[in-house]
Amino acid sequence: MWKIIFKYPAGGTVKLTNSKLPMDERLARKYYKQYGINSDGGTFQKYPKKKYRPIALVTVIDILTAGGNLENEILIERENDHLKEEQDGRNVQILFTVER
Repeated sequence: MWKIIFKYPAGGTVKLTNSKLPMDERLARKYYKQYGINSDGGTFQKYPKKKYRPIALVTVIDILTAGGNLENEILIERENDHLKEEQDGRNVQILFTVER
């Protein structure tokens, strides 16, 4: 299942949800053209949220256009594995920025 949320300057939102069709380049371009032009561009979220990070819809389009694997690109475990590889044998300082 996936969801795309578009937020508009006037405060409105549009939420698109689909549990049957996988996200492909055609759908991503269609929804961006129909809802994304006058909005924040849209945020794509695949479920479950614990497993996948949210990503900008234009980035989804770029990944799919290049023939990449969308699921691998947004998989949180893959990011954590990459971070662990960088930490092996080295001291790594991780800084967090909190915006208010």
